[in-house]
Amino acid sequence: MERIFMLTYLLVGMTVSLSEQVVGANSCLNAEKLAYAWDFTYEVWLANHPVFQSGTWGDERPEKAIDNDVFTYSVACVACNEATVVEPGWWMVDLLAETPVAGVVLVASHDDSNARYLNDFDILLTSTDSPNFSEERLCASYESNSNTLAGSTLALPCTNQTTLGRYLVVRRKPTASFRPDAIAIAEIRVFAKSSRTETFEVDLAGHPVVQSKTWRREKPEKAIDNDIQTFSVACTTCDETLSSEPGWWLVDLLEETPVAGVVLVASSNDYDARYLNDFDIFLTSTISSDPSKGRLCASYESNSNTTAGSTLTLPCTNQTTLGRYLVVRRKPTASFRPDAIAIAEIRVFAKAFIAEISVQANNDVFRCWKVTRLMNYPGLTQAPYYDLQTCLSRCIFLNVCKIVDYNPDVSPPCFLQQFEGSFVRDPFEVDLAGHPVVQSKTWRREKPEKAIDNDIQTFSVACTTCDETLSSEPGWWLVDLLEETPVAGVVLVASSNDYDARYLNDFDIFLTSTISSDPSKGRLCASYESNSNTTAGSTLTLPCTNQTTLGRYLVVRRKPTASFRPDAIAIAEIRVFAKAFVAPDNEPVQIFDATKLMKGSKNQTVTSRAIQSGTWNHLEAYLAVDGKTSTWSTAVTSLDPTWEGQLAWWQLDLGAVYNVTGVFITSSSDYTNAQYLKDIIIDVLMKSRLDSAWNVEAKQCFSFKGDVVPGATVFYKCDTSIPGRFVLIKRADVEAYRPDALSLAEVQIHTI
Repeated sequence: MERIFMLTYLLVGMTVSLSEQVVGANSCLNAEKLAYAWDFTYEVWLANHPVFQSGTWGDERPEKAIDNDVFTYSVACVACNEATVVEPGWWMVDLLAETPVAGVVLVASHDDSNARYLNDFDILLTSTDSPNFSEERLCASYESNSNTLAGSTLALPCTNQTTLGRYLVVRRKPTASFRPDAIAIAEIRVFAKSSRTETFEVDLAGHPVVQSKTWRREKPEKAIDNDIQTFSVACTTCDETLSSEPGWWLVDLLEETPVAGVVLVASSNDYDARYLNDFDIFLTSTISSDPSKGRLCASYESNSNTTAGSTLTLPCTNQTTLGRYLVVRRKPTASFRPDAIAIAEIRVFAKAFIAEISVQANNDVFRCWKVTRLMNYPGLTQAPYYDLQTCLSRCIFLNVCKIVDYNPDVSPPCFLQQFEGSFVRDPFEVDLAGHPVVQSKTWRREKPEKAIDNDIQTFSVACTTCDETLSSEPGWWLVDLLEETPVAGVVLVASSNDYDARYLNDFDIFLTSTISSDPSKGRLCASYESNSNTTAGSTLTLPCTNQTTLGRYLVVRRKPTASFRPDAIAIAEIRVFAKAFVAPDNEPVQIFDATKLMKGSKNQTVTSRAIQSGTWNHLEAYLAVDGKTSTWSTAVTSLDPTWEGQLAWWQLDLGAVYNVTGVFITSSSDYTNAQYLKDIIIDVLMKSRLDSAWNVEAKQCFSFKGDVVPGATVFYKCDTSIPGRFVLIKRADVEAYRPDALSLAEVQIHTI
């Protein structure tokens, strides 16, 4: 799961390095520019790049992995027959130049059998195209105890941030449990890093400033008046009496700012310059000079007095430190008068935290940007404001993003790329404002609503005993999405408080159709585990492991096995993303309204809208279109003499002729009934299955061979849109398990 989370930083990776400079007092106002390296990740466009593989199975050529069609796939093999060999299968692309690769996104085949070959593999970079790969450099490695899901996406950032090479190789591990001599790839995307320099100074003119107390007329504003001949002097007792309380100076940056470093100029007076020594610089989110409530940016100590008029350049030790209020505070252990501090001039530099991302769907373009302070930045246009992390998460759940028209002078947009001839998954955010939320119990005033209040400085804390007594009952938080929703993934922000951030670890996210915190009544979306504490204020991006998970109530619940207090969970903010669909030609997609259906009668009359070949134990046909995944229909043929001995089937009458483009089917969450959704054919008919001439104008939309995971939702796409009034789902193989039975939890017909 961390692989997907890290890809957030693959798409727009920005790291800061601050070069230390010391400049003269007379030049500090013009020469204090600090160098920041902004690493931007872009996509290597692989169209027409030379590709190779160990051998080719049938017609599954290596080019099919870069043809922008997720429904085709390459299959590389070694012996290319039924005999298993020890030599690993591999696929390789020529990037045309030595490239600093940051990560790779792979899509598995939509065929269950071939999807198994995309497991237990390494991604390598080499400088030569030799199949011996003697100079290979590892980018990423993938292993799993379970088969890769058909059509799933694997996002793998390079473990060393970037790996250099011209030839990128995806190679099965020799120790792979299933057929290491073959590998199948539906689609591959390669991301690389590009660097540029950027910096901006926070203009402090007019900002509110305060200090512990003021010595005579040396007010705090003198530290930001652009005059190095004047200086502020903060004190505590402000007399000759020595106090143990440190002196401090504070400026309001007006908003939460990712500070990268600070430049200070000492007083040109030798006596007062001594007060700019042995101090800390920290950031807080509330106006406070208490370092325990802040985050340390930098610390300065020296055995000698600070030279009059000298400049101190202090980058933040953790690259950037976030906060609204910047405090410069003497250390209590300072050797000379810790109760006073004098500053001639101060400059604050922030990370150029700028990104513009465009998500295109349904002919609309949604641009997201976040900038600490809007600069005169080339190409940055006014656009709707979104939180940057939310915007990046949109890109994550789009599965593949393409950087287009890359220009190093303009923040590059990230576009959803539409695969020609296929549906595009376009996740949207579920606006949780005003949604009902509950949690196991509430610790003090940390109510569940604080997780959806759009304020990352507040947080909810759910508990069970809500005291010091440790309970084995896991803490949980729940939100009502108001309707059954195909959730694609969830973004969570940890509390900015180190202590409470620990409670956002070792948890499950699942969906239920009834209001319940019992995971046995739900469907797992994602699971998160970590051996280390969650960092305060960090963001966790968790896509659902089965692409989408359907349910009305979303629950975040600690694992009973969590190493630290499983009976509590704290969430600063949560975002939920769901999936929508657009058609290949950008026409609006219609989902047939199942709520208009008449419930099928037990005698399967012609007027029924949903019918089946027989009904097992009152699990009638209409239960597959009742909008609830917690119910399911089960058709059998052995109970009705009309259909005895035939393959089971289920049919929906659309009421009129529609152009059908695909069908969503959700399997039963009951393991026994889920086994009946196996080896099926989907047909579009002009006449009902009850008509003797039903198959005269019947056209096949999709033929599927294999099993569907219990509770999973699968999309079966027709090769072309098919006109018809009836959609027929039928079992296809008389040799398969119980071909006389068919179970469907939910069916949705997509038309244009």
